[in-house]
Amino acid sequence: MQPAALSDTLACIAELTGIILDPQSWVSVRGGDINQAARLSDLAGRSWFIKLNIPNRVDMFAAECEGLKELATAK
Repeated sequence: MQPAALSDTLACIAELTGIILDPQSWVSVRGGDINQAARLSDLAGRSWFIKLNIPNRVDMFAAECEGLKELATAK
């Protein structure tokens, strides 16, 4: 099930990255309890993974982003 604010979220992603995701390609991804997750396709047919939650959880996403950056530098 697509969240009600999906169009706003996809508009923000497009504005910040230039990537236009097709809301009709929404496929729910299971596995977590905290966030809603999905796979969507862009106009070029590439798949993208997104996670959604309520706005007051933004600090959680920022911390996860920093952790992923740190992991990316590990050798």
